[in-house]
Amino acid sequence: MSYKVVFDENGNVKLECPTIVQQFAAEEISALVLRKLVEDASKFLNDKSLLVFRGQVETVLSDAKLSFKDIDEVILVGDSTCIPAVQELVRKMTGKEPNVTENPNEVVALGAAVQDIQA
Repeated sequence: MSYKVVFDENGNVKLECPTIVQQFAAEEISALVLRKLVEDASKFLNDKSLLVFRGQVETVLSDAKLSFKDIDEVILVGDSTCIPAVQELVRKMTGKEPNVTENPNEVVALGAAVQDIQA
């Protein structure tokens, strides 16, 4: 969208958009841009990444010959598990509230030990 820099009646700098005949403060433009970036990131995560994360979970369960009803608790570790969309996907897939309070190092070590015992 094209715009031009103007001053309002109080001498404040504004960006005027002739297409919609409206003036915006720089803060308003920044907020709109930030909102758009967040919306785009959320859409990408929901559309792409989570479809990969969901497929991987289903594959792991299938390989272990388990289903979602066999899961007592889901413990999330790692940076991507802090993303609200990931936590929401876990809720939808399992019907359980994900646990994000455990020490990640201990959880990974315990998981490795359990897997080593089962092997």
